[in-house]
Amino acid sequence: MTAYADYLARLLDENKEETAIMAGMSMGGYVALAFAEKYPERVLGLGLISSQAGRTRRKGARDGSN
Repeated sequence: MTAYADYLARLLDENKEETAIMAGMSMGGYVALAFAEKYPERVLGLGLISSQAGRTRRKGARDGSN
């Protein structure tokens, strides 16, 4: 997800945008969250749609360390 977050940062830079309201659906939510974690000063708001603010557990995982 870090590579996607870096890509979004470059995209904002190329468009001369300092900050943005980020939203993502499903995997896009993970990308938006990764961006927010890496570049918190650039995020005005964060929306996660059909996503989670953390890692999902693998089916059958017992300790949650998937």
